[in-house]
Amino acid sequence: MLIVHFTDPHITSSTPEHPSPRKFRRGSYEDDVFGKLKWIADYVGQLSIETSEPIVLWNTGDTFDRPRESLRTTLRFAQWVKSLPESVYYFTTIGQHDIVGYSLPTYGECSIGILDYLPRVYGVDYPYENDIMGLGAERRSFPYASLHIGVGHLLTTSNPKEIRGSRVVGTHLDIHPNAYGCVAPKDIHWEDARLVLCAHIHQGFSACEHNGTWFSAPGALVRLNADELVRQPQISVIRLTSDLDVENIEYVPVPSRPAEEVFDLAAIENSATAEAKRTEFRDTITAIEAQRVSGQGVVEDWREALERMRSEVGDEVVSKLMEYCERT
Repeated sequence: MLIVHFTDPHITSSTPEHPSPRKFRRGSYEDDVFGKLKWIADYVGQLSIETSEPIVLWNTGDTFDRPRESLRTTLRFAQWVKSLPESVYYFTTIGQHDIVGYSLPTYGECSIGILDYLPRVYGVDYPYENDIMGLGAERRSFPYASLHIGVGHLLTTSNPKEIRGSRVVGTHLDIHPNAYGCVAPKDIHWEDARLVLCAHIHQGFSACEHNGTWFSAPGALVRLNADELVRQPQISVIRLTSDLDVENIEYVPVPSRPAEEVFDLAAIENSATAEAKRTEFRDTITAIEAQRVSGQGVVEDWREALERMRSEVGDEVVSKLMEYCERT
């Protein structure tokens, strides 16, 4: 069996007249994401021609950037799902961006839930039970489970009943040994799992193995914000043996548009410069406050420091800070 794993496409409405609501994105942002999705569809289509093995395409969450995207964008994604070869099984895990306030019961009123109302677009079901999204149980060709991000109680439970017997687990939990803020594989006690498909953290990390369980973390398909411009989107292609053990995990880069076609690089640079000035200003105020607390400075110190900055940051900023310091 082959599993093709991608995650965090963060699809959002964007046109030249109405660009994406996030800063620095151009109107081409949505087309860039769908261009990568089309490449994935073509890739699995070619795989299905080259092999007789079953192929599972698994998206581990944050399909949409906001729970409620425009109907046009929602249906555009539905058309993409329809374009997948019939021989490819498509599974989805729910991420926190796909629902309102991390609450699974809001699923039906969100873009990801609208797809269920279309005539069997997914070919799978999404029952709710203990934050578990059990995808298409009637079509299960292997034991698997799909976990929403809000499942902290599973992390310290030895072989929890919700996923007992599942050899493959797709999750929107951020699991990896080499990423700050991630859950370490040693803290996951899913004794039956042989493969965990990870998400949420946008940076990709090498596949790793811990206690007989492999972790796939290719990183986000999308370059969500300006600080991700240089990151190469990728997918992971995983070959499983007949016993559903991991035989091989390969990361494959996904072509995407040049950053300057998707983001306003000049605005990004200007923002970085302004942020550097704000940081310098905050540092100045912090230093002055430290002097005051230690009794080393006098009240005129901060006025002099602000005056020195006037030519760099402008009268308006200095006036506001003068006001703030006077009140403080």
